[in-house]
Amino acid sequence: MFYQYPVLTKTPYREAFVYRDVFQIFPDEDFNEEIELGDYHHMSLLEVDLGKFYELFQSYLDIGEVLKRAENLRDSGIETINLEQAAPLIMEDHFVLLPKYLITKLLTVFTNFHHFDYSGENEDGWFRILPPNGEKIQWGKKWLPRNRKEITAFSESPRKGIEKVSFDDYSKRVSDIGDKINYPLDIERRFDAYFELDKESQDVFNDSVVFFNQAINIQDDLSSLAIVSLVTSIEGLVNLKFKDFAVETCDCCGQNRYRTTRKFNDFVKENSIGFYSKSKIRKMIGDIYARRSSIVHTGKLFAHERGKPIWEKGIFQNRIVLIGALGLVRYILNYWILNNPTDKTTKAPE
Repeated sequence: MFYQYPVLTKTPYREAFVYRDVFQIFPDEDFNEEIELGDYHHMSLLEVDLGKFYELFQSYLDIGEVLKRAENLRDSGIETINLEQAAPLIMEDHFVLLPKYLITKLLTVFTNFHHFDYSGENEDGWFRILPPNGEKIQWGKKWLPRNRKEITAFSESPRKGIEKVSFDDYSKRVSDIGDKINYPLDIERRFDAYFELDKESQDVFNDSVVFFNQAINIQDDLSSLAIVSLVTSIEGLVNLKFKDFAVETCDCCGQNRYRTTRKFNDFVKENSIGFYSKSKIRKMIGDIYARRSSIVHTGKLFAHERGKPIWEKGIFQNRIVLIGALGLVRYILNYWILNNPTDKTTKAPE
C-alpha cells in the first residue's frame, strides 16, 4: 500500500531523505525540468507506505480494510449513490491523503523549510468542468498534474542522503535560505518522538503544528493573524502541561496566584533553553505576547496591513518581530517534542 504525492518547497531538494521504512522524499527532476514554477517553487515527491504509517500513527486503523471497502464499491457496478453510500470512498480519500497532510506540516516544523501545496487544490480542491455542446458536467480533484498516485513500492532514488546540520548551527538559521534543503542531525529522533506521543499529546501537538503552518502561509499578507497563530500554537501545549493544575487565588486580593501569562512565559523559558540568552528570550516573549494582546484585545493591525507606506516608522520592526517569533516558536515546538517524555496509549475513537 504505497502512495506517491507531489510536494512544493521554496528551496529545492537536492538529495533524498528516508524515514525508517515509513516514507521518503526526493526531488522530482523530470517535472522540475518540464514545468517552470518560478524561482521559489520546486517539486519533490513524497512516498509513503500507508500500512507502516498507520501502524505508527493510528495502530487501531486497518488501512487495508478501508481501501478494500472503497475498491469493492467501485467494482460493484452501481452507477448512482448518495452521500451516505459514498462513505467508503470518502474515508479512502481522507486516509490516503492524511499522511501527506501530516508529514509535510511536520517537515515544516522539524526543518527550516516550508513544505506546502496550493491552497484550494489539495484534498479539498474539488473542481467542475463545464464542457461545450451540452455534454455531461464532470467533477474531479486536482493538484498540478496529480494529487496522489498509487505505486507498488518505494522508488529507487540515485540520490545520496540529505545533508544534515548540527542542532546548534541549524536552529538559529532563517527559514528557506540557501540553494538546497538540509535537515537537522536529529531529524529521525524528532519523528520517532512524534510517533511515540500518547494520543492526547499527539492531538494537541498536531494542533500546534497546524497553527504554525498557518502562520507560515499568511505571514506576508496577514502578519497580525500570523502572530496570533504562533502564540496559539504554544498555548495548546501550555494548557496540556497545566491541565491538572488547580488554580489558587490570593486570600488578600482574589487574583489567581499563577496566571495565564506567567504559565505561558514559564513554558516558553523551559522550552527555549539554548536558543538565545535568557534576557533576549525574555524580550522576545514580551514583544510577541504584547503584539498578540494588542491585536486580540484592541483589534490593532500591524502598520503595513493598514495601507501605511513602507517607510513609515515601525514597519520594518514589525517584520523583524514576526521573523523572530517564527524562529522562536519553531524552536519551542522542536524542543518540546524532543524533551517531552510520554507513553504512547493509542485507542480507537469512541
